[in-house]
Amino acid sequence: MMNNSVQRLTMLCLLVCWTALAFAGRPLTTEDASVTAKQEIQLEFSWEYLLMESGGEVNRLTIRPMYGLSESFQIGFAAPFQVMTLGAISGLSEFGTIDFSAKFRVLQERRYLPALAIMGAINTSPGATSLLASREWESTFLVSASKTVQRSALHLMSGYRRGLDEQYFFGVAAEYPLGKRLQAAVEFTGERLNAEQASIDTSALAGVSYLLNERIAVDGGIQAAMTDKPEWGLVLGFSFSR
Repeated sequence: MMNNSVQRLTMLCLLVCWTALAFAGRPLTTEDASVTAKQEIQLEFSWEYLLMESGGEVNRLTIRPMYGLSESFQIGFAAPFQVMTLGAISGLSEFGTIDFSAKFRVLQERRYLPALAIMGAINTSPGATSLLASREWESTFLVSASKTVQRSALHLMSGYRRGLDEQYFFGVAAEYPLGKRLQAAVEFTGERLNAEQASIDTSALAGVSYLLNERIAVDGGIQAAMTDKPEWGLVLGFSFSR
């Protein structure tokens, strides 16, 4: 019994250290350089409440399962469903951008080098009321990097999405452990819809995540747009791995 307890405690401490010091997780949206472990399933679920500058509201539920095909390669799927209130019109519902992705870790983190990963995805355009509805298809490519600096973890991503419009986006994030199970996270993200757009739409997020056990973590955060709608938002979610 004592040996089992020590084993469980050791596994939990290792997982906490790995989560807090290596790679980004929820509530961050910045893609990191981690991949799901071989033959393991990771499931992320989130709810977002967004308040538009015009007074409109959006409630968005997203589920994102991922599966590790090898120690450096994973596949994933994300399906967001949102209900919107725009002025006097309420109850508008649709699926957002649904994506099918593959991610490959190119380089493990080393003493002076960050971990590097590349990710490609095919995405459906948002706006359909059914998962099986006909949509326009888009493609996304991004590069991400993660580096441990003392007790903090730093993350950087840069990507490009091509469809009806060209979209360029980036993210910078940091995580810092506040205890054995609790960690804080902040990020700054931006996007530009096409090369002709003069300004970059940016937003910031601050949040925390809490490890319930070696498999489940819950999280929450507040985000605010700095140049465009929505004006601010609330994010809640959890992650599960098996």
